[in-house]
Amino acid sequence: MALSYEQVSNYYQRAVEGHVYIRETIDAALERVGALVGRLGRNPRILELGSHAGFVSLQLLRRLPHAQLTVWEPNSDMVDMSRQRLRRDDVAYHRGDLDELPGKVDIVLSVARHHHLAHDYLSQLTRVMNPGSSYVLADELCPEYCWGDHALRIAGAELVHVAGGYVLTTHAEVAAFLERGEVPTEAKEIEVLRKRALWNWYRFVVDKAVERGYFDIAVSELQSTHDDLITGSDAEHKFSPSIVERQLCLAGFDVTRHLVGDSSAKELQSMFVFECQLRHPTPLFCQTQVVRAQRGSTAPNSSSTEPSGLPSAS
Repeated sequence: MALSYEQVSNYYQRAVEGHVYIRETIDAALERVGALVGRLGRNPRILELGSHAGFVSLQLLRRLPHAQLTVWEPNSDMVDMSRQRLRRDDVAYHRGDLDELPGKVDIVLSVARHHHLAHDYLSQLTRVMNPGSSYVLADELCPEYCWGDHALRIAGAELVHVAGGYVLTTHAEVAAFLERGEVPTEAKEIEVLRKRALWNWYRFVVDKAVERGYFDIAVSELQSTHDDLITGSDAEHKFSPSIVERQLCLAGFDVTRHLVGDSSAKELQSMFVFECQLRHPTPLFCQTQVVRAQRGSTAPNSSSTEPSGLPSAS
């Protein structure tokens, strides 16, 4: 059932208050955008992926009131809610294919959208970005589960192709899957590791929501847990930071990764802000950097009218 503007607004506010590290992650992403604008030295053209009913846009425009903001949002109801929240005529909305956006942008921002978007969206996104422009990607991922040989496999991937929920890393693996339905043993192994890491993370998130008295957010996270533990789920599918970073590198970005939250517990490192600078032509090797926040630091496909990106409404 479609949600009203008041229900969606209330949900987003409760999600920020009840879900661990969401507020800090949004703040860290907006701080990175502000720093990029400062270096740019002029009013930027910013593209936001997903409207969140204007929840993030409003915070962005409070910090950067003169920014030229375009919001890519295919859902007309979410666009209407965003307009209602922002009450500004100078914000543009694009509902068509991402690569059909007119003109080029200086900065792209996405909050909790990467793991909901089509796996090939980066190839569309780079077509509307100028060389040297930046993408600030903030998301809740699965804590890292690719270690040892699995880490080497991801780091050396010639592509990242998701097939039935499994991560394929070579053209030969993709061909074998398409022709015979074969999935490499390594891909099956890391999918099991992904589920174990996710279970540990979601238990932490749900316990924190209950501890804070946000039982509705806890129930929403339990639904996300159910969806995320199904291999190949279209509703929810979080990958590890190293897989996301490799996707970004292969798309032509140099990447700096900022961890949000407690840096002392690897199994709880889920919230990240990736600051990505586009280079053309795509280099053979991309530059990556990991910035670990101090403990407690705040640094750094939708057809329904339910909130997308932030935790799903129950």
